[in-house]
Amino acid sequence: TMNEKFLTRGMLEDTKDWVVGYFVESPDNVPGIYDFNGKFNKIIPETAGRYINIDDKEGRRIFEGDIVTAKRADENIVGIVEYDNHIAAYVLNDGEYSYLFSDDIDDGSCKVISNIHDTPVIMPTNPEKNDPGKLKPCPICGGEAKFQIHSNIKMGGDGLGWSYTVVCKTCRLKIDNLYETHVKMNSDGELEFVRDDRRDIISTWNRRYENRNSDTKSENSEMGGGKN
Repeated sequence: TMNEKFLTRGMLEDTKDWVVGYFVESPDNVPGIYDFNGKFNKIIPETAGRYINIDDKEGRRIFEGDIVTAKRADENIVGIVEYDNHIAAYVLNDGEYSYLFSDDIDDGSCKVISNIHDTPVIMPTNPEKNDPGKLKPCPICGGEAKFQIHSNIKMGGDGLGWSYTVVCKTCRLKIDNLYETHVKMNSDGELEFVRDDRRDIISTWNRRYENRNSDTKSENSEMGGGKN
């Protein structure tokens, strides 16, 4: 009996059908999945998605890459299931925000409607929604902060992406973790965001600056002392 906690889904290389089982790599580094019958199946690597140990309201397993509808308070949202390395948890990304399963959203309301490999995903094209915001100055020296590209990401087909961090141009303070942005071009020549972590990394950097200012105010209050 397979331990469902470690299940992975992937698209077969030959028939483009889906298979569920254990993800492995053969001795010659061919990615594949051992199905429930113990058969090794070659898959398209980028389609591999882990089971998040949550089933939707109709009893379907939810995997990374699924497109899911869910309720958040009184709001209905639609997003892509992703694993957020920065918080080590699965989230539902609606293109603007990432919602944590079992916390921000009601798991019992989830319904799988498709996945990003069977259905093209068009992220919001509203410029205001895609504006990730601005970087605040360095929390240490006050210098200018900038994005620093770590590497280009080959996504295959018509997609591309980058991994990056944020660094201070003056003192070289930087965020240790890498964030990513992935885009693809549709048939109308428009760029669509498949994944965009810019808002997250800007928020992480700016919190350092805001916390620094908050700590400074607190210290000034404690050291200054009011007149009686």
